[in-house]
Amino acid sequence: MVNLFLHLFIGDRSFHQQVMAAGDNGDATLGLVDEVKGKIRSLHFL
Repeated sequence: MVNLFLHLFIGDRSFHQQVMAAGDNGDATLGLVDEVKGKIRSLHFL
């Protein structure tokens, strides 16, 4: 089981991301955090 917390703050031209996770399996938890970070990097804003 993995719990994921995502906080995105967008203000004016600044963008701040915070990704935290806790889980029973360290490799699975880290993999999920890396996957979410990759998806955040691929976001496109208008």
